[in-house]
Amino acid sequence: KVFLKDVEKGFRGPQLVVSRSCNEFIELLFRAEVPEMDAGAVEIKAVAREGGVRSKVAVSSNVQGVDPVGTFVGGHGTRVNAVMSEIGEQEKIDIVVWSDDTKEYI
Repeated sequence: KVFLKDVEKGFRGPQLVVSRSCNEFIELLFRAEVPEMDAGAVEIKAVAREGGVRSKVAVSSNVQGVDPVGTFVGGHGTRVNAVMSEIGEQEKIDIVVWSDDTKEYI
């Protein structure tokens, strides 16, 4: 799996620019694993990533009583482990709760 960043016109036809290290790639992998995202119950607010090393994903819930971190981790870590196996087991993923209050968020 890859993230299609751009299609450029080249001398030999269209050139596809793909990436496996961009932030959007992590978001799309989670979207495939977390059906609650399509329902609008939870969302990814921000992603910070150093490809191959560590990703930090800030998540929030739009439905009272839904734990956003638990939703993204999944039972016994199944959802986050599925994403980790796609990007490489050596890369760690931290999932934190998003807050508009900077002090609380940090």
